[in-house]
Order: sequence, then C-alpha cells, then structure tokens
Amino acid sequence: MEKQKQVWEKFWQEKTYDDLAIKEYHTDLKKIIEDIPQVRTTIEIGSGIGITSLILSDKIECTLLDFDKGILEKAAQLFAKHGRSAAFVECDMFDLSAVQRKYDVVFNSGVVEHYNAKERTVLLKEYAKVMAENGAMVISVPNHYCLPYKLGYVALRCLGRWKFPKEYAIKNLSQELNEAGLRLEKMTIAANSLIENSIQWVGVRLIYLCLKKIFKFQGYLRVFVIRRK
Repeated sequence: MEKQKQVWEKFWQEKTYDDLAIKEYHTDLKKIIEDIPQVRTTIEIGSGIGITSLILSDKIECTLLDFDKGILEKAAQLFAKHGRSAAFVECDMFDLSAVQRKYDVVFNSGVVEHYNAKERTVLLKEYAKVMAENGAMVISVPNHYCLPYKLGYVALRCLGRWKFPKEYAIKNLSQELNEAGLRLEKMTIAANSLIENSIQWVGVRLIYLCLKKIFKFQGYLRVFVIRRK
C-alpha cells in the first residue's frame, strides 16, 4: 500500500490545473449522486483533486478526504478558484476513526479497483462507518468488461507505460458487499462515449464507432449504488 501512495503522490505532483478538464465520467457520476433522494452531504474518499465534488450542486455540502496533504491543498485552491466551499480531511481511508460525522452519500471513483477482494471488503466496512443510517455509497470503477478499455489496459501494462497501480476487474462486488453487511441497490454502466471522444483521429474514431455498433462495447465506467442491508 505504501507503494500505491508513492504512485499517486507522483501522479498528482505532475498534474496542473490545465490537465483537469471535466470528463464524461465526472458528469455521469454527478448525475447518479444527485439523483439519490435527499442528498445534502457527501464525502469523497480518496478524492485526489475532487473534480466530481467540485461540480456537484452547490446545495450539497461536500467533504474531500485523502491521505495526501499536498493534493488536498491543491483541491482547496481549485475550489476557491471556482467560488466553492468544502471541507478537506487528511486521513488514511483504511482507518476513518478520525471522521466524526456521517454523510448522506459516501463515494469515490477509480479507487477500490486497485485493491484485492479482501482489501475491498475492509474498505467498504470502513466507508460504511461514515455513511448515514439511510445513506448511500456510490462506488465507481473502470469497466474491465469494456473490451477496448481492457485491451488498452493490458497493452499499456505489457509495454510498461501504465502509470497507475494494478487494477482488478470488478463485476458486481457481491462477495465484498455480503461480507461487509451491505447490499447492491443498482449498477449502472456510464461514460458510454468517453473512449470514442478520446480518439483524436477522425478515421480511427469512425472505425471504432462501427466496431462498437457491431460488438456493442460497454461504457468505460461501472457505478455501484450501495445501501445497508
């Protein structure tokens, strides 16, 4: 886990605000969160710069939590630049005992897929500790059942060009949720146009769209809405 922290520290140190364009997966996740009834408070765990929290409705009280003090300082600057307020908590997500309140929605994106099933169970139990009694958990992960994403991931790993920690393919979190005393309310495939919109060459994009129509490629993101049993 210490190695993972070093990877993320290096990743965020190399980022600038110009790199932080709002992507389709941010806006899709925003919609899923805001569609949850009576959401007034959220906490993004393992937030990084916190783009999804930044674009949530200003009626929602947002908290960002990350182990990296430096990235939280960058996030605070970004929120101030956009006239948004938020709370920022420096904390390890494997031990949330320092978080004293509970939230209507606990969420993150691109986090739990870097941990094995046993570690994911620990994380879900920990996240549940800061979730309101009638609250929801929203967990989103890259969809390894999206063939173009899977092929790209494998290729970059083989070429030594993958910048992030290893990812585990996650289908439904059923085992982890059961062991954590939680249940899956719904699963959504999101960011359905992200990959083709990332292709700069028109000809290649057209070929991709034809293949997508034939093979019915899934979207880039799997989003799980989770409740207590």
